[in-house]
Order: sequence, then structure tokens, then C-alpha cells
Amino acid sequence: MESATPNEPAIGPGPPTTVISCPVCEAHTVDRVIDGDTLDLADGTRVRLYGVDTPERGEPCFTEATDRLRQLAGSTVRLEDGPRGTDSFGRRLAYAYTIEGFSIDVILIGDGLAEAWTRDGQHRDTLVGLDQSARENGAGCLWGNLRPADLGGSNYDPFGPDRDCDDFATHEEAQAFYEAAGGPASDRHRLDGDGDGEACESLP
Repeated sequence: MESATPNEPAIGPGPPTTVISCPVCEAHTVDRVIDGDTLDLADGTRVRLYGVDTPERGEPCFTEATDRLRQLAGSTVRLEDGPRGTDSFGRRLAYAYTIEGFSIDVILIGDGLAEAWTRDGQHRDTLVGLDQSARENGAGCLWGNLRPADLGGSNYDPFGPDRDCDDFATHEEAQAFYEAAGGPASDRHRLDGDGDGEACESLP
């Protein structure tokens, strides 16, 4: 299996510039795009993009993310496997690339249309760094209208140093910070011990 080659993420005041490419990854014919992170191949395989989450149907930016994946995927995509072959729904998990070999994950995140996974994957750190840069730069549909209040309602940067429940005075403050940092889809600070979408439930 061919592997993609990442460069280190560039995090700074300018636009995201991280690049992952795989011009030699195996090419597959696309049948249709389901949403911003899911597509069907011509052989009937349903593919879930490894490394990103895009808005669900009915959520803001769903249409923009879906249209962008349709544009990027075109009729052919290149796929690279990650550490898990399938998800709980039986869909193939794979990093996706344009026919030229450019990372679709990177483009979706950089365009402010997707959030990076923090769980696993050989490109996790690169994509998480790009996600942070996209948010800080107010990129695209997801992050273009962020207000200061959206950054967590606390004195802490959701994408800064690791925080734990002792850093917050109330559950409300911890929950706002948790959601600003990507929760419940992503719990980068490990504030939701039981995975129920509620951070620091022991706090008043």
C-alpha cells in the first residue's frame, strides 16, 4: 500500500498551508457523493473519509461541504487506508485524495468545511494543526462568523495547552470550553470521561 507524505503543519497568522499528498495512491471510480465526508464508489463500496467530520444534513454548512467534496472527488478519487479499515457502520475508512494526489481532508479543513479527528490516524497531528489554524483564521463556512463568546466563555484558549476539570469553576464554564474546543465530536482536553457529551459533570 502506498502512503502519503505530509509536511509539518504551518500554524500562524496566515492561511493554513499544510500539505499531504499521495499521487501514487490507488485510484477508484466515484459513483456518488453522500455528504461532505462520505461517498460511494462504483463497485458499491461506501467510503467514510478518515480524519475529518463535516456537518450532518440539516446543520449549517452541510450543503457547502457536500458540494465541495463533490467538486474535489469528481469522477475519481485516490484512497489511502488508515489504522482502522471500517467504522461501526461497515463503511470503508480511508483518507481521500484528488486524482492529482492532493489531500481532500486538508482542503476541506482549510476551507473551513470540516473538523479534524483527534482519535487516531497517521495524519492526525497534521490535520489537527491545520484545524487549529483554520479556526484561528476564521476560515470558511464553519469558522468565518465566530464571535469571542464562541471561544468558550473562559480565559483559556480551547486550542491552547491541555486543560482539566480543575481549571473551571462551574460545569457551565467547562461545557462552553469543551464545545468551543470541538466537543462532543472531539474531546481534545479529555473533559468528557464517560462520552455522554457533558463535560466535567462533577462541577457545580
